[in-house]
Amino acid sequence: MKIAIFIPNEQWSGSAGVRIRYDRIRPLLAAAGHEMELFAIDAVRDGKGLDADICLLSKCNDARAIALAARLQASGKRVGVDIFDDYFSQTEDPRFVHLRVWFRSLLPHLDFILCATEAMRGLMHDLAPGLPCHVLNDPHGGYDPALLAERLEANAARARATRTLEIGWFGTGDNPHFSVGLQDLAAMSGALAGLRGGGYRPRLSILTNKRAMTVDRLELLSRLPVPYRLEEWTEERETALISRSLVCFLPVNAQNFSVVKSLNRGITTLTKGAQVLSAGYRLYDPLEEFVYRDAAEIVGDLDRNRLRLRKDTLSSFSRLMRDLGDPAGEAVRLADFLSALPVRAVPGAAPVLAVIHGVASTGDIHKTVQKLDCLSVPCPVNRVRLNFDVDPAFDPRGGHVDVALSERAMAALAPRWRDRVRPGQDKVAGRLRLDAADLPQLRPVRPQLRRFRHLLALERYHEDLALVGALLDLLFDDVRVFLSERNSPYLTRLPHPAGRVPERMAAE
Repeated sequence: MKIAIFIPNEQWSGSAGVRIRYDRIRPLLAAAGHEMELFAIDAVRDGKGLDADICLLSKCNDARAIALAARLQASGKRVGVDIFDDYFSQTEDPRFVHLRVWFRSLLPHLDFILCATEAMRGLMHDLAPGLPCHVLNDPHGGYDPALLAERLEANAARARATRTLEIGWFGTGDNPHFSVGLQDLAAMSGALAGLRGGGYRPRLSILTNKRAMTVDRLELLSRLPVPYRLEEWTEERETALISRSLVCFLPVNAQNFSVVKSLNRGITTLTKGAQVLSAGYRLYDPLEEFVYRDAAEIVGDLDRNRLRLRKDTLSSFSRLMRDLGDPAGEAVRLADFLSALPVRAVPGAAPVLAVIHGVASTGDIHKTVQKLDCLSVPCPVNRVRLNFDVDPAFDPRGGHVDVALSERAMAALAPRWRDRVRPGQDKVAGRLRLDAADLPQLRPVRPQLRRFRHLLALERYHEDLALVGALLDLLFDDVRVFLSERNSPYLTRLPHPAGRVPERMAAE
């Protein structure tokens, strides 16, 4: 079985998500006769990855993913999406309209969903009922029980001898949309106060990304109840931090975005030799036997030499890891799930696919969807001038529309219009003028302002998009229209694609 994973770009191949989620099981899949390969989604312009049996979209949250899934579906491939984050359940949040529209448009072209937690699978059951969903636990990086036992004992002995409690916090410290990371650390830092008892001196080490080190977040850290030092995160520093820490503090926010996160940070902490202290939402309850919720309990267990993760409890810990993050087990379960997916029948004549570019589409999206044999079409509010396949110029008075057509669009044009097409020049293969008798929805369309105004674009967005959709329905006999939009709160009134449309998302 050949598995192609499409990621946003080449740089993403070095991300923690790829390293933890795919790289750790890839050699195990290969040993079982399965091939897993990663491709930047724009590599499909050169045909890369299109010969795979299974195609998985990972973090490709734009129209390229929809166009690719539709084309793969038409060729009989099995297509899935790996959902890492919950940007979809908060239907009253206008910041994620474009992502909910993307998800809704993608659903009819999917055969399965991959996720990392049971909580996310429950959410996907609500948003995509009937679609198979597999939980791929984030695989751990492996550990030697004997070395782990030595490290645990050494950290505990050093803490008792020096009366110093080394505490670690590591991870991404910010998010563009949610209060997480360093804000969670500051908000729940009261849980660390219990470590000051029993004659011990707590000392906190923080590793995070440089972008998170803003003035506001540093001010929050200045109020922590324990002394701390702050460094920029690297993978090597993370390993060293956990290895020398008695305990790592893992607070969890109870917002929708946070409660579906994976157990990765908890499992990483335990397998690298530190205890876990958690606060807030009980995300780490599957590891409950080895997770502290009370800092004072850690101090007591340290004095008694009975910390939760120790040499005596490693056999129980190893049994738990076989269920929650063993790379070999996760590889076998994933391969079994994918192999059991029904083979999709190749449909007959494929419909015409068209992508309408909204306010914040990009040239890369335009180029890739064209390579996938989709028509690229601008909405009047689109600000990027490209070689579109269908490029309408609407009369400001509403009397007519002049449509420039590429060769691809000419080949797909409904037969009834071909006699009316005039020859074009350069990259325009033909031109077609339509009036209100042809397109009753025609109305005055104001030219785009030289200086973009978001409120004006928002006010006209619905009507402009609906007008372009009606034009495409008129020009092509069987057309499926997708939206390329990377901004919110631009709502759409495009018809919902046939197939699965979550009822709770159908109002947008």
